[in-house]
Amino acid sequence: MKKFFLILGVFVLVYLFVRPSSLNQLNSPNKTLRLVISQDGEGVFYSIEKNNKMIIDDSKLGIETDQFIFSDNLSLKGISHS
Repeated sequence: MKKFFLILGVFVLVYLFVRPSSLNQLNSPNKTLRLVISQDGEGVFYSIEKNNKMIIDDSKLGIETDQFIFSDNLSLKGISHS
């Protein structure tokens, strides 16, 4: 389970800092995995597909602990491509 969250974290960081060619998705180099980021009035969500099959449906992006909730009022401020 730790490995899964580590991989998910890497995908999210790459999405935020590498600026993928598509506005809301990032594909693995061999095109077998796709991370899709979306936003609506309730927050920021992600889904993951492997070989064109949904393996994680829309899930709210964020971290919740017993002391803090880092998913409320989370939003994407903007994406730029360079």
